Amino acid sequence: MKKARRRIDVNLVELDQVLDSALEAPLSEADHDKLKDTLHALAALLVRSRNTEKTSEVVEKPEDSKAEAQPDGDTASPPGHGRNGAEAFGGAGKVDIKHQKLTHGDRCPECGRGNV
Repeated sequence: MKKARRRIDVNLVELDQVLDSALEAPLSEADHDKLKDTLHALAALLVRSRNTEKTSEVVEKPEDSKAEAQPDGDTASPPGHGRNGAEAFGGAGKVDIKHQKLTHGDRCPECGRGNV
């Protein structure tokens, strides 16, 4: 869960004045706190959250996980589960092309048993 950041209003002109006055005399406690809060806010923005941890590396595997991890070789994937479905090509127009000799319902010219 992310920590809620508190809002810090940064006035760059004021920070420039604080830095310029630091050359002449030491920083006051208020100026020190202002610079410190600003630097911490900037550092928090630069730090990226790490989400590279994998569950398999964190959670211990049960001893019989090897048997469960490999599926049976007898089971085949169900048909019709390719990479792209018909919906992926929705922009393409459909064109009906009629065969010169055959129409819907005619017998197969090769075997004579099936229908077109």
